[in-house]
Amino acid sequence: MPAGSLPRPGNWPLVLAICLAAALLAGSASALMLRNGIKLTPDSWSYWEGSVSLLNGRGYYEFSGRRVWSWPPGYSFYLAAWQRQLGVSGRTLARANIALAAIAAFAWTAAFMAPYRQSLRSGSWCNRLLLLAVIIFIAMTLAMGFRAVMAHNLAYTLFPFVLLVTCAMVASDRSPAAFVALTLLNMFVLSLLTATHYSFVFFPLVVAAIILPLRRQRTGLRCLSAALLALIPLAIWWAVRWKLGTLASHKPGARPRFGWGAYAGQAIGGIGNLLAPDRRHLGQVLLAAVCVILLAGLAATRRLGGPGRRAMLAYVQLSCGFLLCLYVVFNRTYIIETLYSDRFLLFVPLTLFPAAAMLVRQCKANPDERPSSIEPATPTGSGAFLSRAPAIVAAIVLIAIAVTAAVRAVGAIRGASVTDGPLTLSRAGKDQGFAYNRMTLDWRYAEGPPKDAGNLILVSPGRDFEKHERK
Repeated sequence: MPAGSLPRPGNWPLVLAICLAAALLAGSASALMLRNGIKLTPDSWSYWEGSVSLLNGRGYYEFSGRRVWSWPPGYSFYLAAWQRQLGVSGRTLARANIALAAIAAFAWTAAFMAPYRQSLRSGSWCNRLLLLAVIIFIAMTLAMGFRAVMAHNLAYTLFPFVLLVTCAMVASDRSPAAFVALTLLNMFVLSLLTATHYSFVFFPLVVAAIILPLRRQRTGLRCLSAALLALIPLAIWWAVRWKLGTLASHKPGARPRFGWGAYAGQAIGGIGNLLAPDRRHLGQVLLAAVCVILLAGLAATRRLGGPGRRAMLAYVQLSCGFLLCLYVVFNRTYIIETLYSDRFLLFVPLTLFPAAAMLVRQCKANPDERPSSIEPATPTGSGAFLSRAPAIVAAIVLIAIAVTAAVRAVGAIRGASVTDGPLTLSRAGKDQGFAYNRMTLDWRYAEGPPKDAGNLILVSPGRDFEKHERK
């Protein structure tokens, strides 16, 4: 920081304005994508049927009377709360998803803006473009990922709160009382995550592994915090499964559907597809570029220090640790799905891209959040790695990815209309469920769920159904 200058204030109003802008953008894009109806997969039908059963006081069951077997009830409780207020309808389900997209965009943006709040007013045009790229990427990625009734919508809304609270725990200026309060808050959010999606069952262990080696708190306090974070959410997860009678679901030790190498390839391909879908290997190239930018940014900001770098490092550790746990779970449990879908991997680009962009901003902004005011105002040594031309190249790559996300979202908005109109179908097939994977529940459906397999429901057919009918 230049001699004689005063440190900037926290810039919290600016952070709030940026987060609200991201929420408005994500909510608006989501509303346009869901303006005619919302997609339902076979899993979606179970979540929805479970929510209506909970709403009617009949427990966590499908309309056929069969217990919801493979999915935790967190998301269904969320849908039930919306349907209690607005009624059981396609419009209500869409509005519940739109709200999650907006809240998630606010939380993810806050997770990456808050640690850099002191350097957000940088006058560099490149920094402003990077800031805009982060907002666009987060908002459009979430709007694209939240187009169906799926539990990952709620899970990835809770995920950034874990990032924020864990980052606050890692901060050096926390008193023991504040550290305990943050531990309890993190424990609560992690418990909600494990009750929402089974893929997060080992995420509390990752958080505990980051908290345990901290040297800024007393050893006993750190050990107690790590134990609470690791054990309480897992105990709640087991208790929920026991109460619902689903302990046999996703049993570990079963032979996986694919091998270790196949799952690794699926993960890399899936993450790349989220950055550049259907472009052959372009997505993997962009993923590699983002990883290089991220690692270079962490190296370049090593001497700069500050809460921003500590937060980005913690976020990367959390996401990489969770990805590793997810990879192990798939290899130790029989799961029908491949490790490719956005509902499993959406957190990776949502973490890596903003982290890389904010680190590049750190290098170009010459922030004044340095450990000592006598340090030079410009990066030196490793800090110079991303300070001029390399930083501009990195910024161009990241901005291009954000533009790709925006183009994808515009395409989804244009293709969201239901051209063939609603169609009345009867419930039939195995387990009295729909035999088609991609259906769209029309917004006009507002008559309540069918009470038995013979009743009818208003839906809009997907392309697979149309082809099947023509045959």
